[in-house]
Amino acid sequence: MVRRIFQNTLKVLSVALSLAIAFAYTLMNVRSYFAWYDDEGFMLMTLRQYTTGLPLYDKMYTEYGPFYYVFHSALFRFAGWTVTHDHIRWITIFLCVAIAAVWAACVWMWSRSIFWTTTALLATAVVLRLLNREPGHPQTLVLLFYGVAFMAASAYRKFPSPWIFAIIGAASASLALTKINVGVFMCAALAVVVTSCLPADAISRTAAVFVRLCCIALPAVLMYRHFMTPSAVIQCLIYTFGIFATLHIVKRNARPELTWSAVFWTVAGFSAVILGTVIAIVLHGTSLQGVLNGILLVPLRFSQGIAFQSISQTPTLIAALAVASTLFYARSSLKPRQFSKLQAAVAGIVIVLTVISPPMGAAMAPAVVFIFLPRPGGAFWESRFRLSLSFVGVAACMSVLMAYPVTGSQLSVAATIVLLSAFGALLQGIGPFVRNIAPPEIRLPYWERAVCALMLIVVIGIGARTLAARPTVVRSDRHLPNAQLIELSNEDYEVLSELTMLVSSHCETLVTIPGMNSFHIWSGLPHPNGFIVSATMVLFDDSAQDRLKKDFLASRRPCVIFNPELMVWGAAFRPSRPSQPFIDLVKNELVQVYSRRGYEIRVPGEQSVDWRR
Repeated sequence: MVRRIFQNTLKVLSVALSLAIAFAYTLMNVRSYFAWYDDEGFMLMTLRQYTTGLPLYDKMYTEYGPFYYVFHSALFRFAGWTVTHDHIRWITIFLCVAIAAVWAACVWMWSRSIFWTTTALLATAVVLRLLNREPGHPQTLVLLFYGVAFMAASAYRKFPSPWIFAIIGAASASLALTKINVGVFMCAALAVVVTSCLPADAISRTAAVFVRLCCIALPAVLMYRHFMTPSAVIQCLIYTFGIFATLHIVKRNARPELTWSAVFWTVAGFSAVILGTVIAIVLHGTSLQGVLNGILLVPLRFSQGIAFQSISQTPTLIAALAVASTLFYARSSLKPRQFSKLQAAVAGIVIVLTVISPPMGAAMAPAVVFIFLPRPGGAFWESRFRLSLSFVGVAACMSVLMAYPVTGSQLSVAATIVLLSAFGALLQGIGPFVRNIAPPEIRLPYWERAVCALMLIVVIGIGARTLAARPTVVRSDRHLPNAQLIELSNEDYEVLSELTMLVSSHCETLVTIPGMNSFHIWSGLPHPNGFIVSATMVLFDDSAQDRLKKDFLASRRPCVIFNPELMVWGAAFRPSRPSQPFIDLVKNELVQVYSRRGYEIRVPGEQSVDWRR
């Protein structure tokens, strides 16, 4: 009894210490970076507009779904917080730690090993490090609800099935109403697993075939506009092959363990969240046409407006396709023990490479995820976790499509899901693997702990290296308004604070070109019409610019903060436009009254006199 109490206390202390380390690491990481393209400011400004009463989509512009705004506005209202950099960064920090904890909880349910649980927790925190560039971005919320769905699936047979599938359906709807493309990928993965596990009648077989064909065609549907680019064709082939291989294995190894009631409860949970969210924003003032635009049409236009971005170089993509083909053949031809060795080795390599470079983990995923799926006769095949491991594997395979249309931090989001799938595969393969190589006098747990300790050393080493590799600049001990969690260099602080002070004292409305919306938060100045732009300005088309031009000139004491260098950076994301009414106004008609380190302030000619006094 005393021994059990001691062991449980040790487990609790180990988890608490790991959570403390993850929290400290995430806090230091988030504080140390402010991205000049300022997605953080875009999310803050749109959230501030929503919380102050502007209807979504009808009176303000955003590229994201309504659930993000309903969730965060409720959170801010409950906490009594205002929408500031500090508060959104605290939320981001806690969400990142919560994501790591949820990933660790899944590994605990699969393994009941405190060693693998703490390793997974710290590894996830390190993989999430690149999200420090975009605090407040929906991607943390996306990962949290992925985790909710994965935890529910891992609790299958432990709790009543209606609860499990209603929660998974609700999590899927939350994703769809936050980022529609991510929601589609999650729903596709869920549909594959559920339809594959239904009784083998004509209806379920037809449904399963239809779902698989839609999933296999999804990369081509997303990317066909870029097929004149060779790397786009190769990337599409890799995605298609990875999805085909994964779904083929799911189909071949599926068991009819679900009934149509699982479909009913999933749809019920999904519909409840959809209905509740739509009602919330309609009561907030959004029209039904605005709901349709915001959830579906604007994201569709956004994806169509961005040029193709490859996840890697063409030779690397070809090599990945060759590796995928070899592993697919090996999976079907190897004996169980040989396959366990392969599964453990591939999963371990993916975990290490994903911790070292999250984009690398996402790029590798289509070529290896099908290796992570449970195999008949394996350690987990007869357990209740067969369903959850298959679900996580298929979700990881589909999630890499997040790299289209924008790569960047989306690769880290996909890599986090791949990481969890790799941990599941490592747990499946490591038992038979270590039994085969361990000397008879050494018990299996010690070998397993040795492997885990080696993995933990890599994770901690990469985490420490990340913090040590931060730019060695002299940090200012001063902060911008409500931005104590943004550590700026002395030079950056001087420029940004001077810009904020000048526009605060001389202007009554503000536009930033391209979108540098944190200046709205720091200065408190409103936008002339509420339809702000992000740094990429993908949908800042002729009509939007013409509307802004009229509202800008009609407002009192308007100003523009203009950054030509950031304009050049954002040009890679947006289509060229022959007509740019507002950009032409800024460049040709407004008067420059301030310039420093690439930032300019421009105002109408009659207003420039006030700046010379």
